[in-house]
Amino acid sequence: MLLVPILQTNKDLFKTIIDQLFYGFRRSNSFKAGVGLIGLLVSYIVYPSVKNILFSKNINGSLASRPDKYTTGLVNKGNYCYANSVIQALSSIDYFSDYINKFVIGIDENEISSAGLEKTDTEALLLHRALADLLRKLQMVIFEPTNADIKHLVSVLEWKVSGRLSRAQNDAHEFLQVLLEQLHVELSNSHKTSSCKFPFAGTIIESYKCLQCQHETAPKKSTFNIFEAPLPQKYEIDLNDVLMRNSNEIIDDYKCMVCLIRSVITLERAHGFSGTAESIKGKLLALEKKLPDITINEEFDIELQNYLDTYCKYGFKNNVARRSILKQCKFVNAPDIFVIHLSRSTYNGMTFTRNGCKVHFGETLDAFETVACSTSSNEFTKRVRYRLKSIVIHTGSHYSGHYQVLRRKPIIMKSKVSGDIVNTGTTIGEKKPTVMDSNFRRMKSTTIYPFWLISDTNVKEKRISDIVNEQKSVYMLFYERIL
Repeated sequence: MLLVPILQTNKDLFKTIIDQLFYGFRRSNSFKAGVGLIGLLVSYIVYPSVKNILFSKNINGSLASRPDKYTTGLVNKGNYCYANSVIQALSSIDYFSDYINKFVIGIDENEISSAGLEKTDTEALLLHRALADLLRKLQMVIFEPTNADIKHLVSVLEWKVSGRLSRAQNDAHEFLQVLLEQLHVELSNSHKTSSCKFPFAGTIIESYKCLQCQHETAPKKSTFNIFEAPLPQKYEIDLNDVLMRNSNEIIDDYKCMVCLIRSVITLERAHGFSGTAESIKGKLLALEKKLPDITINEEFDIELQNYLDTYCKYGFKNNVARRSILKQCKFVNAPDIFVIHLSRSTYNGMTFTRNGCKVHFGETLDAFETVACSTSSNEFTKRVRYRLKSIVIHTGSHYSGHYQVLRRKPIIMKSKVSGDIVNTGTTIGEKKPTVMDSNFRRMKSTTIYPFWLISDTNVKEKRISDIVNEQKSVYMLFYERIL
C-alpha cells in the first residue's frame, strides 16, 4: 500500500530506473529467449480458455442440442483404462442389462420377498449390485459431458478375489475373465441359479481326427465365457476365417496311437513276434481286435505304453506314426453374448511381441450350433446370428499401450409433437418403454454416428466407416444374439 503513492507521483523516475536496470539485459540473447519462453507459457495457459470460448460446444459443461452426442465417461486414476473399456463395452449390451435387472430391480430390505430373492442373495450379489450402480450411470441420457468412477466396483471385485488389481499396465481380457468368473460364482450361490442363464456361457465340443487312419479322440465338452481366437502370422484375415480356423484346424506332428499300434503289429506279425515277451504279444493281439474302437489318444497300462513308446525293432522309427490331425470344434450351446478375444501375443523364442494382423469384421456375425435330433441319433446345424455391440481396441506394444472402446449407441426416439425423448434400449433399474405412437421417430444422428469412441473420459462420435478402420487395433469383440 505504501508503494502505490510513490509510483503514482514518480512515474517518470520509476520508468528511468527500470530502463537503466534492464538496458543491457534487453540487448542480450538471454533476454530474447526469456521473452519467448514467457510468451509460450502465457499461450499455454491462455489458449484453453480462448479455445473454450471459441469452440464451446465441445467443452465440459456445454449443453448438446441432442441426447446422443455425449455419454458418461470413466475417470482413470490408476491406469484403469483396461477396466474402463470393458465396463463401457458391457453397458451397451441389452442381454447383459436384462440379466442384471433380474437381480437388482426394486431389491431392498422391504422388497426381497416380492422380488423372489432371499436375504442371503442380496448379501451374495455384491458384485452384481456394484456393477448395476455403475452401468446405470453409463446408460443415462445426458446433454453434457459427465464422468463416473470405477473405484467402488474395483474394490468389490478385489474383495471377491481376495487380492488387489495391478495399478500398473494390465490386460482388458484378463480383467473381463475375472469379472465374469466372479459374476458366475455369485449367480451359482444365489437363489436365482436355477431360473437364470448366464448370458456369456457357451458350450463347445472338441475332437481331433487323424487324417491317416480317420480315427478320432473321444469328444470333449467344455464351457467358455470368452471365445479365444489366436491370430495367424498374416497381414490380414477375415473374422469368419479366424473362427473357422479355430473350429477346423490342421495340427501337424501328432502321435497317433492307432497308427502306431497298426505299424507295430504289422512288423511283429511279419517276424512272427520274434523276441517279444508273451505278455506283450497277448496285449498286442488283444489290441488288434479292438482297433476299430481305439481313439488316437488312447492310454494303456504302463508296460504296454512303454513298449509302444520305445519300439525300435527292425529299424522302425517311432516318429513314423507322427500324423497330421484335424481339430474340430462345434458349438452345442451358443452364448447369448458372444465375446471374442483376438489373441495378439506372439512368442519369437526370446520375447513376446504384438501381432499386428488386420482383422476384417462386420456388424453381423453368423455362428452355427450343432443340435441333436430328438427323434434319431443324427445331428443338424442351426444358424445363430449376432449383432456387433462394442469393441475394445488396444494401441501400443505387447507390454504397454492404451485401451479404448467403441460402444454402440442405444436407439433413441423423439416425438415430433411433444419433443419427448425415449431410450428404447434396455437400461439398468428400468423397464423397457412401452410401444410409442407414430409421432416418434428414430433420431437421425444415431444412424449417422451409431458408435461412441470412448477413451476414459473423452467421448467422440463415430461413423461405421470409422469402426472398420480399427482392424489393426481390434482386441475384443462383443456380439449380441439377435436370431
